[in-house]
Amino acid sequence: MVGSILGALGSVIAAICSPVGLVVAAIVALGVIILKVTGAGGKALKWLGDMFKGLWKDACLAFDGISDALAAGDIALAAKILWLTLKMEWIKGCAALSEIWTKTSSWFKTVGAEAWYGTLQVAESVWHGLAEGWIETTNLLSNCWTRFVQGVTKGWNWVKGLFDESFDSQAANKLVNQAANSDVAKREKERDDELAHEAAIHEKVQHQIDAEREAKLKAIKDAKDEALKSTQAEVDAARKAWDDARAKAKQERKDKEDTAKATADAAAGAVRNRKLPDKDDVSKAINDASARGTFNASRGAMLGMRMNGGETMERVAKASEKSEKHLDKIQKDIAEFDGLEFGV
Repeated sequence: MVGSILGALGSVIAAICSPVGLVVAAIVALGVIILKVTGAGGKALKWLGDMFKGLWKDACLAFDGISDALAAGDIALAAKILWLTLKMEWIKGCAALSEIWTKTSSWFKTVGAEAWYGTLQVAESVWHGLAEGWIETTNLLSNCWTRFVQGVTKGWNWVKGLFDESFDSQAANKLVNQAANSDVAKREKERDDELAHEAAIHEKVQHQIDAEREAKLKAIKDAKDEALKSTQAEVDAARKAWDDARAKAKQERKDKEDTAKATADAAAGAVRNRKLPDKDDVSKAINDASARGTFNASRGAMLGMRMNGGETMERVAKASEKSEKHLDKIQKDIAEFDGLEFGV
């Protein structure tokens, strides 16, 4: 066992000391330093804490809704609230990932568009510089050639004047200078016109590139906003369905409690409004029955009872007293019952 442990430790140490292991360790250390120095780790933990707080709040609200649905006797609604809770949290999680991906992809597209149109602008600027350089170069070469021809011609006129006294070399050279200056001036004007034309083309192309870049960036931003809006709409729709289900469960529970309370109040009111016979009326009815019994057809029997020591009449009197006691107790119970309240 000790040998196995030492062998495993040796493998781990060898892996750490290998170039790949050192690179991985360096990357991890760099990541830790970045998180610690920039505070990104704290922000990430705070974000996670906020997310779990929201999840805990939603769970508590879901349990309340399920409790209301079960109290109302609607098991299907309780199951629906549970399902909508899971669905809403799933959509919220997917929406968070989708938002990250949308913003990241939009950022990459924006960077790509900026790089592409920036490259086009640089290329256009380079081409414009080359065009201007070519115009200036051709103009310079043309002027150099004109001046070269002018110099050669003037030299030839001077030589010719040496051998021919009738030839006016100065007048001829003056004409050569005028012709050369005219050619140079004409060429300068053509150069200026070409440069102006090239500048106009360059400005037009630059504006076109800028317009295309702005349109592309706007399309990227609009697509990002539309995606985020669609994602948020899904979350809002899921939350609305969840809120509606919880509100329905709460209302059903309230309706059931109100119905039960109304039924209990009606029963209590019926008991309170019920009128029992007065004990004096009961005693009077018993005495009347006894009196009527002495004059009915069973007079002989009543006489027999009297002759029997009056035991039967004595039992009737005791029964009347017990009835009066029971009536008193019932009336007291009813009086105490008036203060009671029914609850569910």
